[in-house]
Amino acid sequence: MADTFSSTFYNFEIFSKITENARVFEFVLCEITIGMGYMFMDCFIRQYTRKMDSLKLLNPLLKGITYCMLLQTALWAVLHAVYVADSLNFLISSLNDVPIWSLCRISFNVTCVPLKDIKLRCQSNGITDFDTTSAH
Repeated sequence: MADTFSSTFYNFEIFSKITENARVFEFVLCEITIGMGYMFMDCFIRQYTRKMDSLKLLNPLLKGITYCMLLQTALWAVLHAVYVADSLNFLISSLNDVPIWSLCRISFNVTCVPLKDIKLRCQSNGITDFDTTSAH
């Protein structure tokens, strides 16, 4: 959105002509709703039109916001990559004959409860506290 609220970079920036003075509320609202999508679209168009000169014409105060947006995007990408890696790890572990989470690894303050006991407790409406037990 720093690109949006700064004045004229290139012809593709149709949104820069909408407003001349941006209020903080409007800036935050636009940043939350369309900020990242607009930044990626703008960067994509500039890459293929060879007009990657946005930082030359950008207000110095808004350069920091642009760098922070890029840093935030990079951190989100890393975070989502971790989620994907965990999901793939879970998928690979679930393909084993005996899944890893079904084995009781005794650690401090954990009592293993066999699967038969859990089924019996469920049938008799007994409650198993899964915070202090490891079901297997």
